[in-house]
Amino acid sequence: MSNCEVFNLSAIEVQLHQVREVLRCVLHTILFNRSVGQVKPVDVDSELFDITYVHCGDPSVESRLESKINEACGFFEKKPQEVAQLCLAFFEPRRRQVGWFGKHDERLYWEKWVISLCVVQSDVFAQDHHSLAYTNGTWRRVSTWCGWHN
Repeated sequence: MSNCEVFNLSAIEVQLHQVREVLRCVLHTILFNRSVGQVKPVDVDSELFDITYVHCGDPSVESRLESKINEACGFFEKKPQEVAQLCLAFFEPRRRQVGWFGKHDERLYWEKWVISLCVVQSDVFAQDHHSLAYTNGTWRRVSTWCGWHN
């Protein structure tokens, strides 16, 4: 674990309906930038924000990531937390000999991305212009994250 680089991204405030799209933007950007080998970049226009992000164009990666995003959204819907952390980790699987007859699978992590989300309730914003300003604030932070590693 001593060779594992950890990136702790600063917390981002989102409303519950924004969680899915924020996670898509951030996670796809990280995965695309960490892709090894030949990838076919696919531009994706955000459904909520005025931003385009890129993903690697691999259907299996897309499917697995959507599954994990759905799990996270389900968690937030059941138990809205003030702050929750998600971790995207890159590792190399290794099989290690344990004793004479046993083998043990382990993961050697080489990079981790810790994403903190602060989910706030929509009713906190009484007027539309406050909600709009809040949404724009969220957008600015997402655009900063997406451009961070490029």
